Amino acid sequence: TANCTFPKTRTGRSAMRMCSTWWLSEEVLLENGIDELLMGMSSQIAEKEDHVMCSDVRDKLFGPMEFSRRDLAALDIMRGRDSGLPDYNTVRKYFNLDPVTDWQTIGEKLKSANQELVERLYTLYKGNLNNIDLFVAGMLESEGGRPGELFRKIIKEQFERLRDADRFWFENTNNGLFTKEEVENIRKITLWDVIVNASDNIPADAIQKNVFIHAEGDPCPQPGQINSTALEPCMILEGWDYFRGNEVVYIYCCLILAFIPIICGMAGYGVIKLQNKRRRDIKAKKDIVKNGKAQDKLYVKEWLHQNHKRFVKVKIGPDESVYTVNRKGETLRKVSFSCVSQLIVQVTSDTTRKPMCLIRSPKDHDLVGVKSSLVFRLELRFSLYILIGLLRIVGAD
Repeated sequence: TANCTFPKTRTGRSAMRMCSTWWLSEEVLLENGIDELLMGMSSQIAEKEDHVMCSDVRDKLFGPMEFSRRDLAALDIMRGRDSGLPDYNTVRKYFNLDPVTDWQTIGEKLKSANQELVERLYTLYKGNLNNIDLFVAGMLESEGGRPGELFRKIIKEQFERLRDADRFWFENTNNGLFTKEEVENIRKITLWDVIVNASDNIPADAIQKNVFIHAEGDPCPQPGQINSTALEPCMILEGWDYFRGNEVVYIYCCLILAFIPIICGMAGYGVIKLQNKRRRDIKAKKDIVKNGKAQDKLYVKEWLHQNHKRFVKVKIGPDESVYTVNRKGETLRKVSFSCVSQLIVQVTSDTTRKPMCLIRSPKDHDLVGVKSSLVFRLELRFSLYILIGLLRIVGAD
């Protein structure tokens, strides 16, 4: 007789609860070891196979981080519909089973269902037998502690497909892996042989030969049937809040995203301005090469009328003219002095206001410039003296 000891969990309970160990498998194995779990599972008596699902998978099934609890039954029904599974009767026909034709006989096919449950099904599916979900009716077929006839056929076919699709299956003699004698020896190996031979801590007399079905004479019988009262309560988990603890990071990210367009716009504007300046410098150098000398330039506001001014660059020379050009170097206006006998130039002398300059030519409109700096008077007079000296016009003021 084996020395059987059933240790308590770290919380002092008789067994571990599934809903509290969803993501703690590594801790469970390190704490208890795989040997103790295998011995316990080989002696534990399972609950009866029926259509009732325990609360651990109905109300406490693990879910995604944003919503930590889900319902396995509802999830399986939804997956079946999303995958396009046919209805219950269609699947029965596929497996050569008699379909359910009326609601009076559905209680006989669904042996786990009582009359009240059948009436609820009738209401839920609006009396249409062809709308019953495969999972719902398949679970209700459970009988005698085992799956119903439809689920048994589905499970059997699935395992047969897995076996036939595996070219390394030990019974496949065409792959040349095992001889007929070796195949016969493999057939004699049971899960008990695997557990006992693979473990150094499980004695041969610690578990029964048939580890799947409980039988009289179990060397380590279960002390008592496990129910929810002997188990620890499920851990109450909350949904994961991705924003919690990251408020500052989110604020900085939002600010960065908000300022990126502004910074890019400013950078683009700066590049354009730099290119325009380089273009103007190149054009000025070409003018010097072409004309043999530089041109005097003044940056002013040209006064077009009382309510409108524009920024221009006044260029004097190299010929007997005054030009106003925009920032792109395009000529806006030209005032020629080559054929005039009199040129009037007036500069305001009031030091309390912005200096203004008037250039009046008999054959052109007046040119009025405004400058914010008082140095403008000296610059303008120096440039005009150069022009007047070139023109030799004595009557200019």
